[in-house]
Amino acid sequence: MNLWVVHQRTPLGGRDEPVARKGLSYAVGVDRSFNRQTHGWLMLRALDEERSWREYGSPGGNEAMNEVSVAQAEAIREIMRIIVDDDLAKGISPGDSAVCDHCRQIKPAPGFIMYDQYKLCNDCSCEYELARVQGRVHSPRQFMRRAPKFASGSPSS
Repeated sequence: MNLWVVHQRTPLGGRDEPVARKGLSYAVGVDRSFNRQTHGWLMLRALDEERSWREYGSPGGNEAMNEVSVAQAEAIREIMRIIVDDDLAKGISPGDSAVCDHCRQIKPAPGFIMYDQYKLCNDCSCEYELARVQGRVHSPRQFMRRAPKFASGSPSS
């Protein structure tokens, strides 16, 4: 089993350091083959200090959709909840709102994430990450062409 590991880029030296918070490992196991300079597994995605995802590789081998276990889906949802908590801790008011580029809904500002040039609400970010792990989408641009799944609700509802 290979791992998708979320690392946070440190401002000093530009090194990537593992993020560990609230006991969550930030690792999502997937049955896909990834390779970065012949490593058995790699840091696939990293959330940098500007809340932008950096890509570290591309899928290789079989492009078939992957089944996502309950534990994997919950790990992704927990990461999204932690992002909301981080925004609230940084002083972003729960009363602030923004428009999501995917679902076009006005949503609470805490939890928005930039993927390339797209600003996604927490619900759509969660939907994107789940779709990516399953192999249904491989880029934010491809995701943006899909109809929003949670336009009037939450992925957890």
